[in-house]
This record gives sequence, structure tokens and C-alpha cells, in this order.
Amino acid sequence: MAIFQSGSSNQTTRRRSEPASLSIVAGDLEIMGHLETRGVVKVEGRVTGNLTALEQVLVAAGAVVEGDIVTREAVIGGVVLGGIEASERVELLDTAVVTGNIITARLLIHEGGRINGEVMMRQPADPRDVAVAEREQAISARA
Repeated sequence: MAIFQSGSSNQTTRRRSEPASLSIVAGDLEIMGHLETRGVVKVEGRVTGNLTALEQVLVAAGAVVEGDIVTREAVIGGVVLGGIEASERVELLDTAVVTGNIITARLLIHEGGRINGEVMMRQPADPRDVAVAEREQAISARA
């Protein structure tokens, strides 16, 4: 079985019901360059470059991203030196420091979280999608 495959004949598209892939930038790892994924990226180390994830970007406390983040949802606990554009939601934990602009439909800032930039709120593409996502989140939080 091949670990790395190339060519479009081996690629498949992920259905919405399938779990998103998870990529981790470990605490002792520094990546320089643009990162792009269809799934979820968790940064525990340092990324110098733009970061694009179709589903979610997680930046752990103590982690650093020097570049712009583009995603559906971002949860920030570390330092972001660049802008964040999230189509649905941005959450800044109490340890978060963002030096850059944030563009999103929903924003949650925990006490202690800091933003050094502008915040621009925009409407989600379809408000019913956000309502469904909020219900799913509430159900999973109870479990």
C-alpha cells in the first residue's frame, strides 16, 4: 500500500458526513511556507506563512502563526501575527493574541483574549446553516 499517491485518479472528494482529516504541527516543529488542507489543522509549534484549512484551524496556547489564516472556523489560543478570515466563526481563548484584522460572521472572545486590529462582521452565506451548526454544537456539548 502506498503512503503517498499522486495523480487525480486516486483522489476522492470527502462527503460532508465523513470526518475531516486532522493535521498537526507539533510543538517542536517550525514550518516555513504556505499550508493548505481540506480538513483541520492544529498548530502547536510555529508556522511562518499563510494557513488555509477548509474546515478548522486550531492554534494552541504557546503556538505562533506568522501569516494569514483562512478557514471556516478558527479557535485561537496562541499568537497570530496576521489576519484571520473565517466564514463562520472565530473564538479567541484567554491566552490568544491576534495582531491583524479579523473577518467573520461570529466572534467569541474569552476574558484575556486580545486583538490588535480591526474586526469586521459579515453575514453568513445562509443563516439557517449557522442555526443548524449551533444546534449540533449544543448537542455535542451535552454529550
